[in-house]
Amino acid sequence: MDKLRGRAASFGRGLKEKIRSRASSAATTPSGTPSVTPSASPNGGGGFGSAMSSVGFGSDPDSATEEKLRKQQLSSKSTHEQLEAMRWLVTETGKKTSSYLNMAKQISISGGDGKKGGDAGMDSYLPSVVKLLATKHPELKRLVYIFLVRHAESKPDDTLMAVNEIQKGLNDSNNAQARVLSVRVLSSIRVQDIVPITFVVIKNAVFDPNPLVRKAAVVGLAKLYSFSRDMAEDLYEILLKVFDSEPSPLVVGSACEVFNSMCPERLEAIHYSFRKICKMLVDMDEWSQVAALNLLHRYARENFVNPNRRSGGESREEGAGMAEAAEPKAVESVDDFYGEDETGGAAPAATAEVSSRRAHPEDLMTEDHRLLLRCTWPLLQSRNSAGVMAVAALQFDFAPAYEHHRCAKALMFCMRSTRSASEYVILHSVASFAYRFPSVFAPYYAGFFVRASDPLHVKCLKLNVLTEIIAEDHIPELLKELQAYLRDNEMSFVSNAIFALGRCVQKYPKIQERILRSLMVLSTHGSEQVSANSVQVILGIAQGTPHLYIEQIAKLIKRYHLIVSPKAKMGILWLSSCHLTLHSRLGKTEEEAKTFVGEEAFARLSELAYEAARLATLEFIEQPEEVKVQVLNSLARLQIHGLEKAGPAFEYVLAMAKCDALYSVRDRARLYGGLVSSEESEEAGKDVLGRKIILASENVKPISSPMEDQRRNSFSIGSLSHLVNHCAPGYQALSGFRDTPTSSSIRDPRHTISASRSQGGRHNGDSYPGSHAAGGQAHHHNHTTVGTAAVSGSSPLDNFYSDQDSDGYSGSYSYSYSESEEEEAEGEEGRQGEDERAGEGGSEAEG
Repeated sequence: MDKLRGRAASFGRGLKEKIRSRASSAATTPSGTPSVTPSASPNGGGGFGSAMSSVGFGSDPDSATEEKLRKQQLSSKSTHEQLEAMRWLVTETGKKTSSYLNMAKQISISGGDGKKGGDAGMDSYLPSVVKLLATKHPELKRLVYIFLVRHAESKPDDTLMAVNEIQKGLNDSNNAQARVLSVRVLSSIRVQDIVPITFVVIKNAVFDPNPLVRKAAVVGLAKLYSFSRDMAEDLYEILLKVFDSEPSPLVVGSACEVFNSMCPERLEAIHYSFRKICKMLVDMDEWSQVAALNLLHRYARENFVNPNRRSGGESREEGAGMAEAAEPKAVESVDDFYGEDETGGAAPAATAEVSSRRAHPEDLMTEDHRLLLRCTWPLLQSRNSAGVMAVAALQFDFAPAYEHHRCAKALMFCMRSTRSASEYVILHSVASFAYRFPSVFAPYYAGFFVRASDPLHVKCLKLNVLTEIIAEDHIPELLKELQAYLRDNEMSFVSNAIFALGRCVQKYPKIQERILRSLMVLSTHGSEQVSANSVQVILGIAQGTPHLYIEQIAKLIKRYHLIVSPKAKMGILWLSSCHLTLHSRLGKTEEEAKTFVGEEAFARLSELAYEAARLATLEFIEQPEEVKVQVLNSLARLQIHGLEKAGPAFEYVLAMAKCDALYSVRDRARLYGGLVSSEESEEAGKDVLGRKIILASENVKPISSPMEDQRRNSFSIGSLSHLVNHCAPGYQALSGFRDTPTSSSIRDPRHTISASRSQGGRHNGDSYPGSHAAGGQAHHHNHTTVGTAAVSGSSPLDNFYSDQDSDGYSGSYSYSYSESEEEEAEGEEGRQGEDERAGEGGSEAEG
């Protein structure tokens, strides 16, 4: 069977090749003129489709023959041919890498007639496409709408002819998909002449009975705003009505995205919709959840406080300052401790109050604050990594510190389950969280272990996070992991692993001996980069107390000829003589530095420094510039300190350096020669300028953590600006935390008295078509309020988010309610409806 299938496939390919060759030969006459003889087909199976195959599908889309064929297909009565032509048009326009503005620019450059060498713009098909708007075929109508959106602005006259047909789709009450497409296309056509028509259409469609139509209308608000900023206030009023009266999470999520793009700074507008947005979060689609979470995060910054500000927190940024503010002031005497303060209250009572506040950060949280946290916790299980990141950013800012472990667990799962293309983006945000809250991520340190398939930048970032969050109990496991990384084939990664070892030593000095053994072996590595970085880490460890590392310095000097890196050789020379300049780095006198190091250790280190300089002098001519300069520095310092056998070696090096090919080495030799001679001519022990210059030194740059960049990154976590560490277009900055929360009364439902039914008036959305259906039950239960049903406490959804059964803030919540509760709620609503009808009947009887 496999052989037969293979033969059939090969036969099919050969047949296609023959058809193509015959079609190409038949498409051109001997004179070179294209020849097309279409055959009619009543059922649409042949006809212009066979003629199209004779030319070759997509072989020359801009030729005059191709244009004629496509226009004939568009004018055909066969739906099959019309579909074939429209698919080809949409596909070819989608292949263009530039927009239709670039196409128009190319046409104008070629002569302005739309043709040059047989090339024609896609805009020439627009009149023929407009004629297909009257079709009832759904797929064909959708393709026509797509083509109109792409090419409407280049030919506004033809587009204006199509507006009437598009508006007819808005009146099709039985076909919601037609209304959706009509609203979407009309709002996407960027022609100034139809802006008033588009505004009226959107204004009416916002209250359409179908939520998909309302969603398209809300998205159209943003499109119209980007095209016509003069209508900003009118569009803003429509958006507020959507927030007030919209019962569908599908539409509210889109409204949040539109709000972020239209008026992100007017957060006071969602006071009345805050609770409704919170309760609808779980029912929104994934990307609408991201937009709503960003909106709620910025709103919370403006209205709520950080509950961890007096608890000391886990944050590096705020922990120190908040802890000082929360701690009671130190007393100066026992009498002050047992005495009363200036206000007459007892000091222990004030201390107890502060301790109580530190122990219960939820005391700073309002009911709306708790509602926000409860409604966002379930979204940590979202499949969308952007949604998980937005929830984590909000929870780390506004949840108590003892609840942060939930966010860490969700982020680690998100990082493991995501695709490799977006792993770095998630890891970059997780690194910022880990820097602010290292103890929260410490139990999940194994999740940052490097995999063989990780790219280099991901490996390095994981190493940085590991060394930042690692706890002392987990150091043995980390060292085993780092030892494995040192055997990697990628030298850049090995170098980063070496720096990670150095940061571990600075953090936990107890592991110095084990790490130094590994670094000593790596100092003779064949890679210059690895060798230099190993010596640099040793320098960072030993530069402050060289007398404690005499054995390591001696081993490095023994291996001097085995080291291939010039930077590593220079580091060994500097390390061997660093005790001579220790006083300038510590800010002490020379005698104090000698006492600190010890006379015996100082003399032994001087002998080692001379030996290192002697070994370097043997190959002085072949050494690179930085090594020659360091040899001069070491011998000059030994000469200044009076080491007798250093004098001949210093004179020998000066003689060679004065004739060196590098001018920097020659200048340094002349400078040191003059300074040392002037020093020897002065009295012993006298501080002169030359001595200060030669013995001046600074500390080698410490092994700083690359995570410091995360501290300087002040952009909101999860944004593009945070990833690139500069302000990207469209970035919306977060405001600072409030000192006191705003009152919950500003988020109570807004009551608006509507006009009387006897006068024929309607409230808000009732003046637009379909407002009763759009409002659903919200309008059925409330004829005198706008948006009250969405935040009312009588529905099961409100009981679902209620705090009445819990004592304060709780770490665990139930995200379901029983059927009995639902039946009780429905019964209560029914009783309320009967009472309202009875009240209306009584009032009519009285009338």
